[in-house]
Amino acid sequence: MKKIFTGILILAAFLFFSDTFAQHKIDFVFKVRYKKTLSYGYIWMTTTVDSGSFNEGQGYIVPPYTMPSEAAILQPAYDAIVGSVFKIDGGALNDDLFIDIILDSLDLNTGEYFQVFGDTLFIDLKIDVYVNGQLYPGHYFMNSGKYISYAIPKTTAFMNFINGIGMLATDLGFAYIGPQGWIPQGIITENTADTIKFKAVHLSKFGGGRGHITTSTEGAGLENLHGIPNKYALEQNYPNPFNPTTVIKYSIPKASNVELKVYNVLGSQVATLVSQHQNAGNYKVTFNATNLSSGIYFYSLKANNTLITKKMMLVK
Repeated sequence: MKKIFTGILILAAFLFFSDTFAQHKIDFVFKVRYKKTLSYGYIWMTTTVDSGSFNEGQGYIVPPYTMPSEAAILQPAYDAIVGSVFKIDGGALNDDLFIDIILDSLDLNTGEYFQVFGDTLFIDLKIDVYVNGQLYPGHYFMNSGKYISYAIPKTTAFMNFINGIGMLATDLGFAYIGPQGWIPQGIITENTADTIKFKAVHLSKFGGGRGHITTSTEGAGLENLHGIPNKYALEQNYPNPFNPTTVIKYSIPKASNVELKVYNVLGSQVATLVSQHQNAGNYKVTFNATNLSSGIYFYSLKANNTLITKKMMLVK
């Protein structure tokens, strides 16, 4: 009887630790995307650098690569990230993934990245996620307390590139590239003597620029209010109608990956107010619609399997 009981304990322990240390697989293709100007307009060109796979808890190191002859002007921008490490924490995923890692928005005329929201960039990194062969809608969040990270070593090639675009190694930062502006919530910049790195809670589109992008944000005014709610809730904005700012309050009863977005009457997204992992609590965020025209808009809260949408009116 004792041997049987011991055997059950060993089997239970094996099953527990097998699940705890199960690693999801990430297949990837790494590409460089650049804009080619033609006599009648322009086209976007893509060159594939590498492909392969790694498991969560491991990393992928960007290899040396010689750009195609037509894109030789982009070689310094690429060389600046050689040796950088893309990593997903162990336990971060609930699925096996296929991801397109794209060094994006490079300009053949200048050899640099196109500006974003008026800011010069030292990197523009877009990551498309596929689950079971389907493009994942929205942002793919890591599990609570887990991160995707990307670290660029401050090599001679990197320093030469940022100096050439007028940046200082001490004034660098990362943020998500949103539809209306920089979004620093859910992403952390770590700038040391040897590397410039970010840790982020979801896979989407990342930009590296001057340090101020970590505070310039669509979601400015986000506050965590007191109390723990017992259900998901999205309140009517106040004031409503509004011009040009209004406050939106919402509640989440447990730690969740939260997205709060604004859409026009055609269903097109016009702003991302929140896109991050948040603890249980009551929150409010100020929405500034200075750049939008008068009309009816919808704001939508998505958290775990809950989706709540309400209507508001902008009157200028």
